[in-house]
Amino acid sequence: MPDNARLMTVQAIEQLDCGFCRLTLEADVSRFSDTAIHFRLGLPPAGGSKLVWPRLGPNGATIWPKGQDALHLPVYTARRVDPQSGRLEFDLYQRDGDRTTHWAAHTSNGARVLVAGHGGGGCRVGGPLLGFAANGRIGEAASRGVSRRSRSRSDRERDLPRFNARPAFSRR
Repeated sequence: MPDNARLMTVQAIEQLDCGFCRLTLEADVSRFSDTAIHFRLGLPPAGGSKLVWPRLGPNGATIWPKGQDALHLPVYTARRVDPQSGRLEFDLYQRDGDRTTHWAAHTSNGARVLVAGHGGGGCRVGGPLLGFAANGRIGEAASRGVSRRSRSRSDRERDLPRFNARPAFSRR
């Protein structure tokens, strides 16, 4: 297995508000940091094909499975990374017809999944609905007494996911 890819174990799936669920994975997460928080989830191909993991080629480059063995590799933002426990959490916005949503609905604790990379970029305030994981990280990292607000385009409270944030983080 290439160095930038790890098999992780599903530890928990928690339903959140507004169509989100939080997945907790466990394995070596030492390559993640405050700025290296993006990763690809390597899901099996549609149609129940055999599962083929990436491997190292003779020149040291990653060889990804292709054709009917190609993995689905969507990008996610780590919501929380705990190097001591080896846990990585991420929030998934559940959409009808989405392959990751389908996988999450049919997986269970103890299942293995590929996590590839880590990418940088850190967190920026703002962004679309799918940027709530990064915005939640910012809110939790805020020092007490600093107000962080989140507002949806429609200004409806129900459009905002629950963040489990410190009291310094509020919704508007």
